[in-house]
Amino acid sequence: MKRMKAQYFIYTRNSENDYKLVFSPSDDFCSPERRKFFLMQARGSINIDIYPSDLKTPRWLFSRQGNLTLFGVGLMNSALSAECNTDYTGTPVRGFFGILLDNTSIECIPFDLDFFKEIYAKHIISLWYAPKDEFKKKGAWVDIEFEQFNTIKATSFNLSLNTDSNKSAILNNSVKENELMAEAMATMNDVSVITGLEDKLHAYDSKYHYMNAIVIGINIHEEHIYKKEGGVILPKNPEDDQPKDNKENPYKPKKELRLKLIIAIGIVVAIIVFIILMNGKTATTPILQNSNSGDSIQKSQVQK
Repeated sequence: MKRMKAQYFIYTRNSENDYKLVFSPSDDFCSPERRKFFLMQARGSINIDIYPSDLKTPRWLFSRQGNLTLFGVGLMNSALSAECNTDYTGTPVRGFFGILLDNTSIECIPFDLDFFKEIYAKHIISLWYAPKDEFKKKGAWVDIEFEQFNTIKATSFNLSLNTDSNKSAILNNSVKENELMAEAMATMNDVSVITGLEDKLHAYDSKYHYMNAIVIGINIHEEHIYKKEGGVILPKNPEDDQPKDNKENPYKPKKELRLKLIIAIGIVVAIIVFIILMNGKTATTPILQNSNSGDSIQKSQVQK
């Protein structure tokens, strides 16, 4: 098996320093724009923008963009090591541990947590108490052989993955994770798949660009379409499909006219009733007269 052309892509934190892309690809291997794209997907895989609770299960991510593929897993660091997995306050740390591969060199990928445990033991533990200026590595080539771990190769299982970047698809969670990754490898177009999400709104969040996702508890196929506005992909508003030209909806003005007429009649009726009530009240209003002594007030009714 030939050696893969791949660099480490790891996003986590250590005891003292906050979350960052600790192992980032070199600029000549991956452009800054594409690195930002992959970084957002890595962040999304560990709920770093939400951070509600510990991740329930490892989340496998496969994302192909152009000539590069990001493959890895988002999880609690404790799943990879019994030590060096909390920050200085004792809070459990999470991370995305991945490799960025040149598509021309991909023969297989290591679908095995033991592979990532090896990465952690070899490259993360030694940096756990490193100061800020040392807690960052760039352009580090993958130096662990894949063949000693469980690997998968490109294989089609007829899963019909979505490759349209303008929408996200949630797959039935009965799909096996290894088959999903193998299917993604066999797909010729740009594609991304992620497993283990806990909320479908997470899968549909356009900033992560997850084309396909498995969400815990969702057992049916769903799709969500996005629209582009000013170059930014946004969730599509169902009202956008409604006709906006009155010529396409000629009955709308008539309905509005009837509504305005009803309101006007109601106002007129209310005014008439108010006038009648006021006239009746005036007819029975007592007239006040001074008594001869000037110390009291006597009332007399208006003669009708």
